[in-house]
Amino acid sequence: MKTHSDKPRIPSYLRVSPRPKAFEYPTLTTQTKLKTSKIKSVLDGEYENTRDWIRRVIASTAFEHKDFLDREDERKSVLDWCQKLADYGVGSALFPKDYAGTENLGAFFASFEMLPYHSLNLTIKFGVQYGLFGGSVLNLGTEKHHKDILFECNTMKLPGCFAMTEIGHGSNVRQIETTATYDHQSRTFTIHSPTWSSGKIYIGNSARDGEMATVFAQLNVNGENKGVHAFLVPIRDPQKNLLPGIHIDDNGQKIGLNGVDNGMIWFDNVTIPKDALLDRFASIDDKGKWSSPIENDAERFFTMLGTLVGGRMSIAGTAVKAAQKALAIAVIYAHRRRQFGRGNRPETHIINYPSHQKRLGSGLATTIALSFAIQDLTATHTANEGQTTRDVETRAAALKAYATWESLAITQTCREACGGEGYLWHNQIGEIKADLDIFTTFEGDNTVLMQLVAKGLFAKLKDRFKSGEISTSKVMLRALRGQLRKVPVPGVSPNWHNLGYIGDLLLARENDVTLQLAQTMRKERKQGLRTHELMLEHQNAFIELGKYHAERLAYQSLTQRALQLEIEAKTKPEQAQIAVLFNNLTMAFGLERILRDSSWFFANHHLNKESHASAKQTLQHSHAIISDYSYDLIKAFAIPEPCLRAPIAQSEK
Repeated sequence: MKTHSDKPRIPSYLRVSPRPKAFEYPTLTTQTKLKTSKIKSVLDGEYENTRDWIRRVIASTAFEHKDFLDREDERKSVLDWCQKLADYGVGSALFPKDYAGTENLGAFFASFEMLPYHSLNLTIKFGVQYGLFGGSVLNLGTEKHHKDILFECNTMKLPGCFAMTEIGHGSNVRQIETTATYDHQSRTFTIHSPTWSSGKIYIGNSARDGEMATVFAQLNVNGENKGVHAFLVPIRDPQKNLLPGIHIDDNGQKIGLNGVDNGMIWFDNVTIPKDALLDRFASIDDKGKWSSPIENDAERFFTMLGTLVGGRMSIAGTAVKAAQKALAIAVIYAHRRRQFGRGNRPETHIINYPSHQKRLGSGLATTIALSFAIQDLTATHTANEGQTTRDVETRAAALKAYATWESLAITQTCREACGGEGYLWHNQIGEIKADLDIFTTFEGDNTVLMQLVAKGLFAKLKDRFKSGEISTSKVMLRALRGQLRKVPVPGVSPNWHNLGYIGDLLLARENDVTLQLAQTMRKERKQGLRTHELMLEHQNAFIELGKYHAERLAYQSLTQRALQLEIEAKTKPEQAQIAVLFNNLTMAFGLERILRDSSWFFANHHLNKESHASAKQTLQHSHAIISDYSYDLIKAFAIPEPCLRAPIAQSEK
């Protein structure tokens, strides 16, 4: 007779549940089919050597990941990694040679863009120190600030932060409440937070490590408000003790990026010297008189913020790299995992299912297109020696918003494509998704940025009318809107393999929507509506227009690479399949955008029933080809093995 002390026998396979290791998953038998070194060179672009150097750095044992027990341990490790990057001189490309820099802006962007292959926590910590704090001193300050700050910023001897965003005013920087009152007798400014809502919030590096902040505040001189200016404000001593008048609260546990010490800062009548004003665009002379080389207040404000446009480029590029890491994990798993099969035959690898090919093929095409568009934008920016033009600002805003939205969506798709394995933290996709989430709202909220894009496109259109490049004649306007294109003939499909035709459709949509919105607002303005009312009325249309602009830019950049590879393949037959692959990546990216917005293309007679069906069929075929070479593409991403820690993504060993 059994008693309560009798224990049921537990089968051995139920006694333990060890953490999975790579060898416990089905063997990965996939091999590359193409010359991945060539694909990698195309993907890496001009700064391939710089990118390879960063790959070697982040793959070293000094950057080994740990399973963090708590937030404090994680923050310590991220700070240590950031210091090691400084020791390697990774950030020095941003700074002039006089301050231990190498003065190579393009190399800096390329270096920064590679860091998500290791960790988004490190990416943002590094970005705050160099791109935001160092970048603000470099771009808003003058020689006296460069001499005092840049070397110590470059070596991490002076950890800094960037205090712009406030509790009460996130994107509306012009209305921030923090004040900076100038006293000519003492030659000092008093930095003050007059309200709780004037506290600076989500300031990276402030809760634990930062010793100095670039603080944006309303400058008051002789009782007159001179608008938003930037100041250097010490917040801690070298022993990490808060200085008098500085109040900092930790933002606490976040959805992601908990290795970055975000905090809230309030200033209680903090006194700083006159030279603490970053005075490139406005200064106060020895007599206490304020002056600026830019007379118009609005122009001066936007010029000041425009110098920081590099941050938006960097965020766009790093978001894409994070999504590529998620894609690498999902693609390797798809080539390893089998599900279902016919009869007694082996189950089928899930990469062979059209639904899976659509998921991952779309992500690969999108990240590659966006990567090229960002490379082209940074090349334009660096060619201008970092000077911001309206075109660069518009493109940066469009690509930052679009790339972060798309990268987050792609990462979620990768999670689903890996099923339950994608939900396990140690397989990394969840970590990437959590860390990437905030990218859609920092360095400019995406919805706000897309409205800035629309404004930039309207301004460009206005300039074209003023210069006489285009006229108000009906023929010219119809041509600009793309309405002179041939309407698809029923029963006859366009040649969707013609990359130029797809590009023309994307350009026609952007031109048409820009012109229609501009004409509508012009009529409404004549009827008495003010600018703010017009912005509210058409806000959603502005956001859509921003997306159209970003999609056209990305398609254009991808097309250029595909056509160049076609030309090379004529003399190098061994590259013919690579050219075919990039041709299909381009078709896939363009056709997906057309089909996503098929209602517009139907309404404007660029699609009919037959051409819509053939576009879907062509897209599915392109996804199948991309998926067939998907392992080649992720090998060409060249993510260092130590950084690709997910057990489901380990190579066969």
